[in-house]
Amino acid sequence: MGNSASFGLLKKMDKSVAGGAKPTEAEIRQLFALYDKNKDGTLQREEAMVLSNELVNLTITKLKTKMEEAKRALAGLPRELRAAMGGLTELGSAMVDEVAKHKDDLAEQLYQQADVNHDGLIDLEEFVRIVNHLGEDKIDLSQPTSTVQMDDDISVKRIEKPAAPAPAPAPASGEDVALF
Repeated sequence: MGNSASFGLLKKMDKSVAGGAKPTEAEIRQLFALYDKNKDGTLQREEAMVLSNELVNLTITKLKTKMEEAKRALAGLPRELRAAMGGLTELGSAMVDEVAKHKDDLAEQLYQQADVNHDGLIDLEEFVRIVNHLGEDKIDLSQPTSTVQMDDDISVKRIEKPAAPAPAPAPASGEDVALF
C-alpha cells in the first residue's frame, strides 16, 4: 500500500464526495502529488498501481462496513425475519470476501480503465476522472460522462447516474405477471 498520507487523504476525499462535496483543485493536485513519487507530473505504472490498489481496498472496506451495518440492522427484527434475511447478509459477506481475493486483478483493471490514452501513464486529466468517482461504491471509468473544468483548462469527465427506467405499466386484471 502507499503511505498513510496518500491513503488518508484519499479516504477523506471519498467521504467528502459521498456527502455531496466536490474536491477542490488544490485537493486534487495535493493528492496527485502524493502519488507522483518521482514528481514528473504523471503517475508511472508503479505509482498508478499504488493508487489503484488503495482505491480497491477503500471500496472493499466500504462494502464490508455496509454488510456490518446490514447485520446490525437485522438484530432489531423479529427472529423469523432475521433468519430469512440473515442468509442474504451472509451471501453479501461471502461476495465481498470473493472480491477481496481478486483485488490485484481489480486494481489492474482500474489502472487500464484510467489510462484513457493507453500511454502507460496516468496524467492529471486521467487522475481527475478517478477522483470524480470517489464516494461511489464501485468505480467504473468507462461510463458516459459530463464535463468538469479545472482552472488550467484540464477538461475532465464526471459520471452521471443513469435515469431510472420508467415503471412498467400495471398488468390488466386477470393477466399473468412474469416475475423473472
